[in-house]
Amino acid sequence: MWFILLIPSPLLLLSGSESWWGKLRTEDPTQYFQNARHVQLENAGHWVQHDQLDEFLRLTKDFFAEQ
Repeated sequence: MWFILLIPSPLLLLSGSESWWGKLRTEDPTQYFQNARHVQLENAGHWVQHDQLDEFLRLTKDFFAEQ
């Protein structure tokens, strides 16, 4: 996956604390990108936009406002 390191664009990674991915993750997902930020939302499963809509919207609006 070395080619992913070539992506220079800012990236916001959101995951849910109750997601299978969040529970199995053992390494920092941002290490594979040049400019990434990871936020894990509490009390959310794999569909964070469904489980924590208000927090999802706040985070994405803030992310785009920074760009």
